[in-house]
Amino acid sequence: MFRNHLKLVIRKLRKEKVYSFVNILGLTIGLAAFLLIGLYVRDELSFDKFHSRANEIYRLTNYNEVSSKRNTYSPPDFAEYIQQDAPEVESFVRIKTEGLNNLIATEESAFYTGGLIYSDANFFSFFDFNILNGKPELALASPKSVVLTESFAMKLFGRIDVVGEELTFNKTDKYQVLGVCADVPKNSSIQFELVARGDDKTFENTFSKGYLTAATTFLMVPESTDLANLESKINNGIRQKPNYFRVKGDIYYELGSLRDIRLYSNFERDSLETNDAKVVFLFTGIGLVILLLAVINYINLVTAQSIKNFKEIGLRKVIGATRGQLVRYHLLESTVIAFISFVCSFAIAERIIPIFNSALNKQVTLNYLSSDFVIWTLVFGLLLGLLSGLYPAFYITKVSPLSLMQKSATSLGSKGLFRKALVLFQFTVSATLIVILFIMTNQMSYLKTQKLGFDKDNLVSIPLYSDSLNTWVKLKSELLKQSGVTLITANNWKFGDNTSTGRVNKAYVKGEESTIVDVWLDAVEADEDFMKTMSLKMHYTSDDYKGGALTDNQVIVNQSLVKVFGWPENSVGQRVFDYEGNYKEVVAVIEDFHSYSMKEEKAPLIIENGDSEYYNNLLLKLDAAEGKRTLENLAIIYEGIVDRPFEYYYVDDKIASYYKVENGQFKLFQAFSFLAMFISLLGLVALTIYMVEQRRKEVSIRKVLGATIQRLIFMLNREYTILIIIAFLIATPMAYYAMQDWLAEFKYSVNISPLLFVGAFLGFLLLSWLVTLFPSLKVTNENPVEALRNE
Repeated sequence: MFRNHLKLVIRKLRKEKVYSFVNILGLTIGLAAFLLIGLYVRDELSFDKFHSRANEIYRLTNYNEVSSKRNTYSPPDFAEYIQQDAPEVESFVRIKTEGLNNLIATEESAFYTGGLIYSDANFFSFFDFNILNGKPELALASPKSVVLTESFAMKLFGRIDVVGEELTFNKTDKYQVLGVCADVPKNSSIQFELVARGDDKTFENTFSKGYLTAATTFLMVPESTDLANLESKINNGIRQKPNYFRVKGDIYYELGSLRDIRLYSNFERDSLETNDAKVVFLFTGIGLVILLLAVINYINLVTAQSIKNFKEIGLRKVIGATRGQLVRYHLLESTVIAFISFVCSFAIAERIIPIFNSALNKQVTLNYLSSDFVIWTLVFGLLLGLLSGLYPAFYITKVSPLSLMQKSATSLGSKGLFRKALVLFQFTVSATLIVILFIMTNQMSYLKTQKLGFDKDNLVSIPLYSDSLNTWVKLKSELLKQSGVTLITANNWKFGDNTSTGRVNKAYVKGEESTIVDVWLDAVEADEDFMKTMSLKMHYTSDDYKGGALTDNQVIVNQSLVKVFGWPENSVGQRVFDYEGNYKEVVAVIEDFHSYSMKEEKAPLIIENGDSEYYNNLLLKLDAAEGKRTLENLAIIYEGIVDRPFEYYYVDDKIASYYKVENGQFKLFQAFSFLAMFISLLGLVALTIYMVEQRRKEVSIRKVLGATIQRLIFMLNREYTILIIIAFLIATPMAYYAMQDWLAEFKYSVNISPLLFVGAFLGFLLLSWLVTLFPSLKVTNENPVEALRNE
């Protein structure tokens, strides 16, 4: 019996090619999307789980009770104090980065890398990064030792057997390679290309020198430890250190599990790779919804198509087929279609994986010999095939043979309330995703087009390093001679870098502490060309301001600083003090400008004439027409003077990098929203076919009585148009409130206009009319005789 049923199913699929293609296509697209989202979610949930003691590793973070800000850094020597005060801490490891890019050189080659980290000697025994050559506990045992990843070793030397080789960091420090490790997994929060042994200077206590350095500290804590008690010990112990208590008395230290770093970190800036759990939950929901849409679409298509086969089913019943046999036949049909769809979806997902990985910086894989294929196609394919076939099988086979032979609409349940409810659900989901997509598109467009307060076009940043700081005067002079360079400024400030220096609005006077406002701000030390190069907008200037050049006791402030200090709008003549009572006079007030992501408020900022010996950055304004050729000439001049490989970045590229994660998620959401809409439109086609088949005779009679084609089309499409309107009425408030949290992450976001919802509704309505026009026209243009001849 099974063999005969299988033959009939295959014969039906071959005979009804359009029906089979649409059915398999809808399921395949839904399943492929669900599989990709499933891989994304699985990868996000797997972060840092490969460490054997991941459950026992905690990162030391802190919370400032005054500013309500949370931070991931702590002074390097805190770890030593913690182990003294809390012996239950087995061990610790500290990680510290030095600059954005470091020059790593061999005798034959030199490359910049942002993947250099300094750590303690136990780094590779604390974490489970796979050492290919040597033992983990010995990889960083010697001072000035370094471990390379396999890819970086190949990049530097063209081979991985490089133990014993010597590297030079930033043209000064010599390090010896003592190990090579496997490339860091993409699902690791800690990313690096090489790990160097940190020395005493790297992790020294600098408080006595008047400043504090910072490191990321991890603690190994046994699972049986009372974490609340341990946190209390840490905080009580730190407060007993007199030096730190003076500056850290309002800071409370916390322990965050390594397993939670990826999805549950909530810090303004983080040195580790993080995401947001809400995003993962969102995509999980989208994946489940798309799968459900595909199943609903299948049910609608099967029930719509079954109308054509009612006489066949009735005849089978008349000649003795039992209801059980018919149910088993339809379940087998749905299982076969599901199995084919599962195999096709796996093949599609496998080919899309490279694009998927590139867009989201992932490392997920699929192959036909893996357990993923077996579980996906056989287990899930069989299960989904049976579940999706239940309703059509029992719906079709429950009707009496006489009703099936007569194709009586009444006896077959012409109202179709369940089917309409399914379609309404499809429309509501699609409408919700479309509205969310419109909001996200507007916000991402806003980020790209919003005025930043300066002219970012053709603005190029060229970093200088410790060995080349004294070359900036000569370098600036030579670069200005190039025809494509219009302006250059030397400074100590880079986009996205927080200088965080404290200033106050009055000198400290005993008894007047309550009137003093102090604030952490960005301090830009720059030459006289900074204002012109950045095209900053002046609001107020004093007579003493000479158009860019500042004296040692003059300062320019932005509007945010004026607001924080509570000064009048025109604050020219006000004074900014440091903690030693020295002051500088405000000679100009400029408009705020963005130098960070729009997830952050514009920072209070001052521009002053600093120590030119420490300018570590050049900003160049290039002529757009000569940009590429100019950069080639600049590279020759730079390498000749600085004796380093030429390095630069466009400021607008830097700004775009702030939203790299959001862009990847937006593209993913965009793709899956379109797929969900496509599946819903396929469901709409199924509904239209069903309605047309049911009302074929009614259309013919109305046509004979004089109804126009336009009137008939409107009559056929009125029902689903009402469903679309209801769907958007439900979806609009849902989408609006769903996006509030996402938009709240940006300090500067787009205003949601009612026109956005109107546009989304009209766009989807137009698409729905287009896809239903053909089946509607087909029945309205049909000869009434063909439909009525059997009556």
